[in-house]
Amino acid sequence: MSGEALEILANVERELEILARQGADDASAVYTLAQLQALRGSRQAAIASLEEAIGRGWVWIPWFDLDPIFDGIRDEPRIAALRTAVLAEIDRQREMIIAEERAAGVRP
Repeated sequence: MSGEALEILANVERELEILARQGADDASAVYTLAQLQALRGSRQAAIASLEEAIGRGWVWIPWFDLDPIFDGIRDEPRIAALRTAVLAEIDRQREMIIAEERAAGVRP
């Protein structure tokens, strides 16, 4: 990656970090920050940002699984734990919706 490209990534990363510190509760922005950190080779920072994005409600695990930017960190144990937690949360939400639909008579 060229010096100019690295500089652009660093600038965007700084802006996203500022937004996060100011309380912007945008899980997608934090996911984007994780992407930038992964591109720059900051594995642990990228994982920490993914943890934060998930904590803010980001649950697009199929997207993460296909995102080539994260090829270098998918084998990390923390990633496996994150995936498990997110999939469990998706299952919990699915069961809650099914129970509400049944209570409303929409689902048998």
